[in-house]
Amino acid sequence: MSQRCGTAFFNLKTPQLEVCRSIDAMLRGDTQTSTAHTRQHRRDTLRRWRRRAAPCARAVDSDFVTDLRVRDLELDEQWSFAGKKKAPFAVNSECGEAWWHKAMARESRLLVEQFVSPRTTEAAEMLVNRSFDRLAPGCLPRVSSDGYDAYTQPLREQVRAITVYPLWWALEKKGKPGRPPQPKKVPDPALVYGQVVKQREGKRVVKVEKKLVLGSPATDLAGISTSLLERQNGTARSRNRYLVRKTYGFAKRVEYMDDQCEVDKTFYNFCRRHRGLKGETPAMRHGLTDHVWSVAEVLGYRSAVP
Repeated sequence: MSQRCGTAFFNLKTPQLEVCRSIDAMLRGDTQTSTAHTRQHRRDTLRRWRRRAAPCARAVDSDFVTDLRVRDLELDEQWSFAGKKKAPFAVNSECGEAWWHKAMARESRLLVEQFVSPRTTEAAEMLVNRSFDRLAPGCLPRVSSDGYDAYTQPLREQVRAITVYPLWWALEKKGKPGRPPQPKKVPDPALVYGQVVKQREGKRVVKVEKKLVLGSPATDLAGISTSLLERQNGTARSRNRYLVRKTYGFAKRVEYMDDQCEVDKTFYNFCRRHRGLKGETPAMRHGLTDHVWSVAEVLGYRSAVP
């Protein structure tokens, strides 16, 4: 079996170094067209390489970003579009609004979960469920988001405790002996979910308020924040050309944006050093790896999980 089998380099005649440099250029803010001119490749070739890179990045993400211990989890969505700015997003369409849904572990800046989807209650539920699936058993982080209320019900359903009413309670309520009521599912009292609500006048933010949605009334709201994930949104717009506003470099199809964001997430977690983390990557700070990954390591990764 070839050593390249199962990697992004399998059956490619182009040298690995050239493929890695082209992918790296598109991950650092270059458009597909400018990369094609500077690296002397066709745009269709670059798209095929990115399509090959996406499964490898997804394999790294699924194998390493799991069983996490997280204290604070930030949720947010980042707007963009593919093909046509004002076209409605449909599941089977190739153009329209596309929102990059993200979940970040605040202490390490690690992107826990991400996907491209329309901004719906189903997408909010999927972000919550997939984020909690990556957490270690028993881990219950403090959750923060903006004023988008679609996360409240999924959090109630995802994090809940079963309260069994004792017999004396049933006797007192019913007034006579009999079977106690069925156990009732209620949110875990330890769950804390807060929102950072921005009030705008026109396009300007004039006031920011923090609101406790789930949790004890005595909870300190100082820990409710989405500032780091919003900062990551700015980093993503500067490095992912498909997210830049008012440009001709937008994604022409939703699947192109999906592939780009998939590779961008793994590059951000494993390959990019952060000044706020003293030169470490988010994966290093979270203890998932002990070194800075290269693009070649990501593209050449083969999952050990069948």
